Amino acid sequence: MNSSKMDVILHLGQHKTGSKALQAALSYNQKSLAKAGILYPNLCPKHPVVAYQISHFKLFTLLRYRAMKQSGDEKAESFWKLHHELAFPDQSPEDLFKKLHREAIQSNSHTLILSAEDLFDMHTAQELDFEPTLIASAASQLKVCCEQFGFSPRLLIYLRRQDYLAVAHYNQYVKSTTKPELDFESYLSQFFPRLKTFSILGYWREVFGDQSIQIRPYEKSTLPDGIVSDFFTHVLKKPFPQSWKTTPRTIETVNATPPRDYLEFILAQKKLGLSRGQFPQELILKEALKHHRGGLSLEEWFTQDSQMHLLDELKTENEALKEFFRGEKKGAFFTEPVAYPAHTWQPYAGFSPSKAIEIAREVHARSLETHRKKLRQRVQKIATRMVLILLISLLLVLLFSYLI
Repeated sequence: MNSSKMDVILHLGQHKTGSKALQAALSYNQKSLAKAGILYPNLCPKHPVVAYQISHFKLFTLLRYRAMKQSGDEKAESFWKLHHELAFPDQSPEDLFKKLHREAIQSNSHTLILSAEDLFDMHTAQELDFEPTLIASAASQLKVCCEQFGFSPRLLIYLRRQDYLAVAHYNQYVKSTTKPELDFESYLSQFFPRLKTFSILGYWREVFGDQSIQIRPYEKSTLPDGIVSDFFTHVLKKPFPQSWKTTPRTIETVNATPPRDYLEFILAQKKLGLSRGQFPQELILKEALKHHRGGLSLEEWFTQDSQMHLLDELKTENEALKEFFRGEKKGAFFTEPVAYPAHTWQPYAGFSPSKAIEIAREVHARSLETHRKKLRQRVQKIATRMVLILLISLLLVLLFSYLI
C-alpha cells in the first residue's frame, strides 16, 4: 500500500444532527471539492432513496453485517438479505476501502470524506433494540481499514443534548414505522440507553484515541449558521465558498422535526390504517416544512419536571462530556438553556379535532395544487408535441411541393 498517509474524515453522526443537510451540501458540490483535492465519493448513485445516494450508508451496512456475524447474531443474515443489494458488489469493508483508496489516488485527492450518521451508535435511527458491542466491532474494523490502506483518520461527531435528541428520534420512529405503537413516554423508556452519549463515545475513544476525535455541539447557540458552515469552518478550516451550490430545502435534505400537531396527525392516520390514503405523509411533512421553521419545541413534549428528570439521569454523562470537550474550549459542551422560566412554559394542549381539520385543509390544498401542477405539465407536454408534429407536417408539405 501507499506509504504516505492520506487524511480521511469519518463523519459518524450522531443521528438527528443535520447529517442530511451536510451530506447534501457535500454531494451537490463534489466537483468543487475535487478541485480542492477533497474526495466525497458516490457509493450508491442510482439508489431510489436520495438519502442513500448522498450518504455512505453502504459503509455502515458492511460494518454492521460483519459485527453481527462476529457476535453470532442470528439476525445477521436477514440484515444482509435486506441490504446486500445496496452494498453490491462489495462484500466487506476492506473491499470498499480498497476502491476508495484507488479512487483517491486516481483523483489526486489528499482528503477523503465519509459520512454516515448510523455509525456513531451502529444502529439506524428508528431501532430500539440496542447492542453496544456492535460499536466496538465497527470501530476496530474501521481502524484496521485505515491502517491497511494508508489513511490517517479524523473522527467527527456532532452531538445533541438528550432531551432534543429523544424528541427527534421519536419523530423519526413515527415517520418511519408502518404501525407505531409506542407513545412518547414509552418510547423514551426503551430508547434511553442510546442517550448515554459519553458512554457510546468511549468505544471510539478506546480504538482511535482522543487526539483523533473531534466533537461539536449541535445546537443553534453554537451553530448559528447551520452544520454546513460549521463543518467547513471548524473541520476543513475554511469558509463555505459563496460561489458553491446551495442545497435546496427538501424533505430529504432537511429531515426536520415537524410541530407535534403534524406528527400527531401522521400518528392518528397510521393507527387508523390511512397512511396511504387522502393525506400522504410526504405532503403533511412538506406542509410542515413550508409553514413551520421555528425548530423543535421541547414544551410540546416535556413538562419541566420530566425534562429535568431526564437530564438529571444523564448528568454524569454530560459532566464527563464537558471535561472531554475542554480540549477544544473551556466551559460547558451544551450551552443552550436547560430550563425555561415556569411562567413561559406552555405544555402541549393535546391534538384537537379543530387542529386535525386545519391540517387536513392545508394538506388537501397542497394536494390539489400538486395535481394542478402535474396536469399543467402534461398539457404543456402534449401541446409541445402537437406543435412539433404540425411543424414537421408543414415542412414535409413544403418539401413535397418543392420536389413536385
